[in-house]
Amino acid sequence: MIRPATSCVRPVVFLAWLSLLTACAMPDRFGAREISYKELDGWQEDDHRQALEAFIPTCETFAAKPRAASSGSGIAVGEPVWRSLCREATWARNNALQAKMFFEQRFVPFRVDNNGREEGLFTGYYEPVLYGALKKGGDFQYPLHAAPPELKDSKPYYTHAEVNAGKLDGRHLELVWVDYPVMKFFMQVQGSGRVRLMDGREIYVGYADGNGHPYASIGKIMKEEELLAPDQINFFTIRQWLYRNRDQAFALMERNPSYVFFQRRDKPAVGAAGVTL
Repeated sequence: MIRPATSCVRPVVFLAWLSLLTACAMPDRFGAREISYKELDGWQEDDHRQALEAFIPTCETFAAKPRAASSGSGIAVGEPVWRSLCREATWARNNALQAKMFFEQRFVPFRVDNNGREEGLFTGYYEPVLYGALKKGGDFQYPLHAAPPELKDSKPYYTHAEVNAGKLDGRHLELVWVDYPVMKFFMQVQGSGRVRLMDGREIYVGYADGNGHPYASIGKIMKEEELLAPDQINFFTIRQWLYRNRDQAFALMERNPSYVFFQRRDKPAVGAAGVTL
């Protein structure tokens, strides 16, 4: 079993989720105290093989390239440590008890607080899936555009409304045509996703560039104009409202002047750690 010699430089299991701390220093508002695994809700019941399946790709990425020391502590967790973790994780991945023991033997849980508050919020990555076609026709009338070559020299570029009005027509910038403008809008907010073609193939698309205009939240607009109750505004209620009020949907979405251009990718979106999400 290999553990970093300095106790504050340890990978951290936080509330049964895996986080990686590579430095002691944190902003003044944050605190961390070491706890036992018995204090983690659900730890005994969880299937830790699922956590290993998420951990192993990240571990392999960290083991394959040097990582600079933390600017806060000057301490680095080197590739040999990551390689050792990867080997053990791979060995333990198919056995629930061994997966549990892997984390208990190689990681230390900390309870993290923000200004004394220990309740936190975890967010997940949402990948929109749209239906589309490589040619315009039928239901597929709404294009995902590639970035025009002059974009970087002409910021701010055409607004969302101007693109919808046809400013890019005839430029052959359409990557794929999709069937629902509302879901196209949410894919632009998300910045990546996939398009499923009628023959079953899927195209991955990711952020290529923006038009240089600031993003305006339509959720905030809907709250200010009382289109939805403040405590009911979320992805699902906004989407439902846009579907039910199609005569107003385009105008509302275009009040966000930002417009995202896409590029085709050969795999799903990649996060900050260089690992497929």
